[in-house]
Amino acid sequence: MKATVWIFSALLIAALAFATACDDGACATGETSCGGACVNVNSDANNCGTCGNACGTGQICSGGDCVCEGGIPPCGSVCCPSGQTCNGGSCTACSDREACNGLDDNCDGQIDENLTQPCNNACGAGTETCTNGSWTGCTAPTPGTEVCNGADDDCDGQTDEGVAVTLYQDSDNDTFGNVDATIQGCPGDEGYVENHDDCDDTDENINPNADEACNDGVDNNCDDAIDEGCTGCVLGNTQQCGEGGDTGECEWGSQQCADVGDGPVWGECEGGTRPVAETCDGLDNDCDGTEDDGLAGDTYENNDTCATARGPLEVEQDGDPLAINATLYKTDGHPDEDWFIILATENTDWYCGIPWIDNECAYYLAATLTPPSGELPEDWELCLYQREDDTCDGTVLFELCTDADHWNSDTGAYELNIRWEGVCGGNDDLQLFTVVRAAGSATAASCQEYGLSFEMIYVEEECTDA
Repeated sequence: MKATVWIFSALLIAALAFATACDDGACATGETSCGGACVNVNSDANNCGTCGNACGTGQICSGGDCVCEGGIPPCGSVCCPSGQTCNGGSCTACSDREACNGLDDNCDGQIDENLTQPCNNACGAGTETCTNGSWTGCTAPTPGTEVCNGADDDCDGQTDEGVAVTLYQDSDNDTFGNVDATIQGCPGDEGYVENHDDCDDTDENINPNADEACNDGVDNNCDDAIDEGCTGCVLGNTQQCGEGGDTGECEWGSQQCADVGDGPVWGECEGGTRPVAETCDGLDNDCDGTEDDGLAGDTYENNDTCATARGPLEVEQDGDPLAINATLYKTDGHPDEDWFIILATENTDWYCGIPWIDNECAYYLAATLTPPSGELPEDWELCLYQREDDTCDGTVLFELCTDADHWNSDTGAYELNIRWEGVCGGNDDLQLFTVVRAAGSATAASCQEYGLSFEMIYVEEECTDA
């Protein structure tokens, strides 16, 4: 019995070997001979697509391609198990939420899908979207070019900077403005216009477009003449006349209605004061409402800043004082500053050659500022600065500005004195940045010249031990 079983098994093994072993011409349709065995390369994981191409762990052969079972993407030659996905070459656990990192965190086969977050810039808030691991496309408003509209178009915290214009109040709504009531604004601002041609902003019937009314003693059309063009007058009546009216130094004249043979007519304009050319005297000579306007500008107009300071202007030790005359005045009415570079130079190095002298004692720089006649001293200021590396951007090493204690009422000038020790054999020159300007919130300005002087003095009596 035992021998019979063994013979049956041997016959079964031989039959199986005969079934799988074949040559190229003996494989069934759809099969390929690989190593003497007939296989289906469309589904055999050890011979996927071609003989010997074995699929990796977790992969199956489908249609001749190695794919992950269940569609989970591969990481190299390994398919990630359920609940994990391939990110950056490694299988990682799936997350409940997608992050902006260029990975498929939630294992749905998409990367960074539907991710947004708030964003903002100087103009306001918006939303940006995650694309390939980066936040892009912020929808916040984009800063634009500033235009005169009462808004901060370029989002720099300022409104209408650089584009606002001078507007004149139009109280009587006749579209003509008052030259003495101005603001900086935009054309179209309610109650203001761009011209200043109204001569009476309280009466809408008085403006450059009005018709001149006769015998009312009023300049109805703002042409500085009264009742011009009128053909008649009432005998014995008088009226104002003359150019300039009563503005500035001007005064009205007077003319009388008289009969000269051809009927009543207005006589010659008599009396009053007419406009004349403007002079530097603090008065409105040309009767345009502004004093000392239209005159020559500041003689040092181009030194408004430290960077454009005039100089260096040299003042030599024990030499003649350095004198400067200039004006703190601009024809456009804007504040003015005058900057200078003053270089005080020594000439006492020769003392060091005397055996019993081993220092150069002390130096003084005397600076004076004389404001124009009639100006308030407290409106004017002189400041002296010593800066590191003698540059405008250098750290301030020394600063001295005038105040009430420096005013000399006898000389009518501010006086500043700076003292420094000499160094034997060294360079004792001193360079200072100097500015003349309005003090504090004052509006010091005058077409008349101020005086500025500097003198360097060597004082041997103040020697100290070297």
